Amino acid sequence: KNHNTIVDATCPIVLRLQKRIRETYQGMDHEREQIVIFGKADHPETIGLMEQVAGDATVVGSAEDIGKVDISRMVHLFSQTTMDPEAYEKVESALSGIMKKANRSLNPNCTICSWMKRRKPALARFVLKYDVILFMSGKNSSNGKMLFEYCRSLNPKSYWISDPGELRKEWFREARSIGIS
Repeated sequence: KNHNTIVDATCPIVLRLQKRIRETYQGMDHEREQIVIFGKADHPETIGLMEQVAGDATVVGSAEDIGKVDISRMVHLFSQTTMDPEAYEKVESALSGIMKKANRSLNPNCTICSWMKRRKPALARFVLKYDVILFMSGKNSSNGKMLFEYCRSLNPKSYWISDPGELRKEWFREARSIGIS
C-alpha cells in the first residue's frame, strides 16, 4: 500500500534449517516423536525455529537441560546455527545416553553453521599470537558473546568492544602486539 520494499535478510543457512525443521515436524508421528532444539530460548533464531512448529518443540540450552526432554518419544535433535559445537556434542552425547537407556531413538542433526565450526579453531590460533586482543562485535550478538568468551578463555587480555570510545589506554601498557578480530 505504501510502496515499501521488504527485503528478507535472513541468512540462507537459517532459512534452510527452518524448512528442514518444518518438514521434519510435518512428517513425524507426534505421539511417538518430538523435536528438540539446542539453542538459547530467547534468541531470535530459536524463536523463529519454534515458530516453524507452532511452539511444539523443546529447547535445551545445555546438557544440564536434557531433563526437559520426554524420553518416551524419539528425538529429532537440531541446533541454533550459532551455538558452540563443543556444547552441542555434550548435549548430543547426554541425550544419546538417556535415549539408549529408555530404548528410544535419537536422530541427531548438528545444524551449527559450518562457518561457526571453523571459526573457533582459527580464533584459537589467532588469539595466542598476540599480547592483547580487541574483539569487535555488537554487544547484543549471541555469536559475538560466545566467541569473545572463547577468546578470553585463551587470552585473558581480550577486550570486547563495539565502539572505539570503549578503548582504554591501560590495556596496552605492556603490550608489544595487538590482534583485532
